[in-house]
Amino acid sequence: MKRLFSLLVIAILLAAGCGKAQTPRGFVTPAFTPMPTPTPRPVFVLCVMDCAAEDAPEFFRAFEEETETSPWVTKTLESPAGFDETVSPFLRVPVTEDAPTPEAGGAREGEGGALDGEAAAASPTPAPTPKTRNLYDGIIALRTRADTSLDVFEEAVAAGVCVTVLDITQTGARVSPEGVAYTAYEPGDLVELAMRVMLAYPPHDTPVRLLGMFREEGSAAERAYQDNVAQGKIFSRGEYYGADGEDAAKFLRDQLDVWVEGMLDAIFVEELTTAKIALDVLAAQNRADAEVFLAPAGVSMATQRGMHRRYVFPVAIGPDIYEQSLRQVRVLRSLLAGKPADNERFGPTVDFMDEQTGGIANGA
Repeated sequence: MKRLFSLLVIAILLAAGCGKAQTPRGFVTPAFTPMPTPTPRPVFVLCVMDCAAEDAPEFFRAFEEETETSPWVTKTLESPAGFDETVSPFLRVPVTEDAPTPEAGGAREGEGGALDGEAAAASPTPAPTPKTRNLYDGIIALRTRADTSLDVFEEAVAAGVCVTVLDITQTGARVSPEGVAYTAYEPGDLVELAMRVMLAYPPHDTPVRLLGMFREEGSAAERAYQDNVAQGKIFSRGEYYGADGEDAAKFLRDQLDVWVEGMLDAIFVEELTTAKIALDVLAAQNRADAEVFLAPAGVSMATQRGMHRRYVFPVAIGPDIYEQSLRQVRVLRSLLAGKPADNERFGPTVDFMDEQTGGIANGA
């Protein structure tokens, strides 16, 4: 009986867990230590233009805004003497003990080349030390002059750098550098576009009562003006030709004395200097009943936007460098992700500044 009772007690103790394995005293179970995640290598990007920053301020501004929250390490450079002297020193830089490092000068290990996404993960196996490296993984460039060579960018692509070029030189058909994502501005007939915008601008009725201020008889703007006079779309209140030597400000003051408020719709101007004179004269006479429209060949959107006066200088026409700069950043991201380079064309934007619009692409 006692034996049966003892067996019963042992069975109860086993069921209660007394038979579980016990950790020996003084033994500590080691904690799980995860493997460290490699730190992504930053991407170094250069943004460069062949002019002074004040000549195209929206290019750098858009680039900086678009990359502000990006993991890219960026640098902007003005290069009025051309791209060769700026870009070449950053390519295939010999690796020495005192060579620039990513922290010091924007260099990165390796020969360069497209990275997977915004940054490439460090290899768990150390690679052999390269003999050369590129200081930048990507380059975004603005070309504003037809005499600026793009040859250095073919060298950059051959070295493994991703390159995008925004070309606003208006020089017609061009052959883009091999391997470069190339975007070119094709303005078309800016005079005709400006004329269409002016004629359709509310509250103008046909015929639009205009003063025309031109460089000389027979210029593109003057011919477009006279064609529309012949078609009955323009009622000419007077014409000024700078080549005749007449003072533009005096001409306009005299005309405004004749054509009082309500008798003039707009002033169509061929040259930037004359447009600024017209704005000053209108302001001096406290006239806001007539707009100034500029045939904008060679005048940047930044300059035109800087001249904006509500109801008086309401429209800017030309290449929207700000929007195109934003687009170049997106294009470079795709190149760094391994997508092939492509060529694009874009036309002028019409920005109705009084309406605070972002512009209408291609003059639509």
